[in-house]
Amino acid sequence: MEGLEDELTCPVCLELYTCPLLLPCHHNLCRRCAEAFLETHPDEPAGAQAACSSELIPSLENLGSFACPTCREEVRLGDRGVHGLGRNQMLQNIVDRFKQLHAQSQLKSSTVACLVCDATPPKDAVKSCTTCKLSYCGDCLQLLHPSRGGLANHQLVSPVESFDNQQKTVMCPDHKNKPVELYCKLDKAPVCCLCKLVGKHKEHDVAALEEVYGDKKDDLQKVVEELKGKIEEETTKIKELESRKAAMESHGAQVKSQIKTDCDALINTIREREVVMVAKVDAVLKDDTTKIQSFIDSSHEKVKSANSCLAYAKEAEKETDPACFLQAEQLITGRVEQSTSMFVHDEQYKHIPTDRVTVDLSPVKSLLEGLALPHAPVISLEKCKATAHEATVSWDSDDGKGYKFDVLCSSPGDFPVRMHNVQGNSCEVEGLEESTSYGVTVISKTNSGTAKSDMFPMKTTMEPMGIVQELPHLSEPEEIIQELPQHPEPVDIMQELPQLPEPVDIMQELPQHPEPEEIIQELPQLPEPVDIMQELPQHPEPVDIMQELPQHPEPVEIMQELPQHPEPVDIMQELPQLPEPVDIMQELPQHPEPVEIMQELPRSNYFTERSNSDVPGRRLPRCYMGCSVDKIAATDKDHVTPKVSNAKMEDLQRKVEELEVKTKEEKGKIQKSSLSAPSIDKEKCRTSFDMAYIEWQSPGDIGVFELHCSCADESSDDPPIIIQNIRGNSSVVRGLSSDTMYKSQVCATDGNRVCPSATVTMETIPFFFRFDPETAGKRLHLSERNTRAVKGDEIPSLPEVPGRFKTSTVFGTAAVSGGRHYWEVGTENARYYLLGVAYGDVSREVNIGESPGGWGIERTSGDTYKAHDQGNSHDITFSPHPDKIGVLLDYKAGFVTFQDAESKKVIHTFKVKFERPVYPAFSLWIGLGGISSVLKLHTGVSIPQ
Repeated sequence: MEGLEDELTCPVCLELYTCPLLLPCHHNLCRRCAEAFLETHPDEPAGAQAACSSELIPSLENLGSFACPTCREEVRLGDRGVHGLGRNQMLQNIVDRFKQLHAQSQLKSSTVACLVCDATPPKDAVKSCTTCKLSYCGDCLQLLHPSRGGLANHQLVSPVESFDNQQKTVMCPDHKNKPVELYCKLDKAPVCCLCKLVGKHKEHDVAALEEVYGDKKDDLQKVVEELKGKIEEETTKIKELESRKAAMESHGAQVKSQIKTDCDALINTIREREVVMVAKVDAVLKDDTTKIQSFIDSSHEKVKSANSCLAYAKEAEKETDPACFLQAEQLITGRVEQSTSMFVHDEQYKHIPTDRVTVDLSPVKSLLEGLALPHAPVISLEKCKATAHEATVSWDSDDGKGYKFDVLCSSPGDFPVRMHNVQGNSCEVEGLEESTSYGVTVISKTNSGTAKSDMFPMKTTMEPMGIVQELPHLSEPEEIIQELPQHPEPVDIMQELPQLPEPVDIMQELPQHPEPEEIIQELPQLPEPVDIMQELPQHPEPVDIMQELPQHPEPVEIMQELPQHPEPVDIMQELPQLPEPVDIMQELPQHPEPVEIMQELPRSNYFTERSNSDVPGRRLPRCYMGCSVDKIAATDKDHVTPKVSNAKMEDLQRKVEELEVKTKEEKGKIQKSSLSAPSIDKEKCRTSFDMAYIEWQSPGDIGVFELHCSCADESSDDPPIIIQNIRGNSSVVRGLSSDTMYKSQVCATDGNRVCPSATVTMETIPFFFRFDPETAGKRLHLSERNTRAVKGDEIPSLPEVPGRFKTSTVFGTAAVSGGRHYWEVGTENARYYLLGVAYGDVSREVNIGESPGGWGIERTSGDTYKAHDQGNSHDITFSPHPDKIGVLLDYKAGFVTFQDAESKKVIHTFKVKFERPVYPAFSLWIGLGGISSVLKLHTGVSIPQ
């Protein structure tokens, strides 16, 4: 019976139905409530809700219509008014049974007295007769209402107090006092006999109530069973949802426990490393101080011995007796010289550095500050699409730039397809099966953990198929053709065309064209490329031509005579298309050595004067290749090849050998003096909000580099940062602005020249920090993520630490030592507060700005603020009060600006020359009436333009 009471409650009086009427829209309404819509009582407004009663109300003359209180559909009344609406007797019976069950469940002994016996008090009734409308005790029932005879057909029920609602006869709504006996199949309503004889159902098809009753009851049982199944499915779903909820809560508890365990382990590791590093410093310090102490002790001994000798010598100088003085003079002089010789110029102690060990944990601190779990991506359904074997997946993420994602496409019974380390907010997934349903999940990753999106169902399409693919039962193309009777066989078509032989026959009938290899071999007029070069007797090799030009010096001297090119190396590097002389000779495999080339020259006709009896059709020299025939004839007409004697041959051979030696020397010089450009490894480079770690690779053994880092925006007035004398392959650039694009370049240098690398662009992340609980005053309550601060009662359990404020003040977790940074603070729920910046060693006894080293603005009331500048204060006015205040800190330019984050209207600006790192600072006070103030931190936002 669970939920049944809601179905039995009238929507107007909110009580169980009494005399329910069935409206045309199939909703129900108490009769008294229906009449209340039409009546206008003198003492209450129209439409007032009246108490329902089972007593019959006299018919009313007020006719009209009203709106169904459930569906608002208009209910039009006929001539009979409310009496024209049929009474829902089944609903009334259900209400009566519900009342009886409810009364029995209350276990109240509201017994019904016997209405027949004369006992005083009367006995409790055990049965009630609905026909006699009397209740009987056990004795009276056996005596006056036996179960046989004429009373055997009476219906006995459990004792009831009233028999008013026992009438079960359904009366016809159109004919008074006529019970319904038939069922109209057209109107689907019970009717009386008069309706069928003379009423509006005269021409309609009707049936007996008992006949329709069985069919309709069976139909109702079917839909009831179907509803039961749906309820069971939904109940199972609820259990599954509750199980998933419990699993989520359990997983969340495990993750939180793991975070606490891992963070505790990190803290313990840091403590252990602290002990190890301190011990290392102590060991190094002890070793170096021991060495220095040995030098100190040795020097003390020398000074002590020398002072003794000096004192003795001075006393000897006071001796006035020449004999006595000369007797010991040689010994004293020797001792003085010996003492003097002890003071040799020994500076070995200067080789021991005073700062042998240094420490820089800022990169580690930046990594620890970056510990954060990513946000779960949200897949953009409208941007995702799929083809037969590929899918485009797009998503949105609240995480900043630089995050990486994994895209997982899983299908039941198949291996999942996974795309790793995707950058951006979309990717193409390949290798999917056609017409297959996949569940797509996007996983956001950081160094601290992952976050999954909701699974998105996606189905690939069917790949368009060809004729052969659409007929899998035909294995061969010939069978497909055979299935087309309207076209003859392809073989018959070819046979009907005798003038067109088979493709193979056509090739066989061309004997004049052999294979490609044979064609090439049958062209004797075109020799091999090597033969052409070997048959050039009239022109020497390129090296010989250069040697036959005495007006030009050696190639090295030619390059030295070019003032516009400072180094020969540069000229050779700028002419990559001209190889070196040695390379030219190496590219001629037919001539192995220059000496052998020269020795073979006398046996050829290279240096013979050309006569008119030259054989026509001789092969052209190599230098004429690619020229026109006319140009070759004009050039060849006056060309004469000079003769060379044996002396010149020997001289030429000697020069070639000298040139070879000088070339080798120059090569060695080039290799020794060349600089190689380093290559920045962008995969290993990292950025935080104020610094960048850059790592590079160098092909040569170069140990000195310069790092240039500047803002990528040419309009920026930030000066470039240059780090010189870097020994190693990495460096850290500090003092950068957050949320800014930078371009970096590494240059290899030897003191005179600079060889730069390619420029690499990197973007710093937005300024990110939280409230520092170690500095928060005891009356400040911070949220679990340290992003909200509330002024409240003192927290006595907070430990006393040196950096904690005595006032209701808290620092941010990040310090700024350079660059430009921006953050916002939500002040919509804050009445009295202070926002500012301060040095880390500012006084903890007063508020920010009331002592040296702090600057901030304080809201005192309404539109009135105070600007605190290291103890000096003055009033400022700003209207209206912003819901969010933005703070822009430019460390190098030396200003702090407070502005309305929405309208960008400036509230106040401090001009400061910062000397050391500063921290964001915040203070809170309780307003009038004890109303708490709340500050909400918004970091990781972009710097406004």
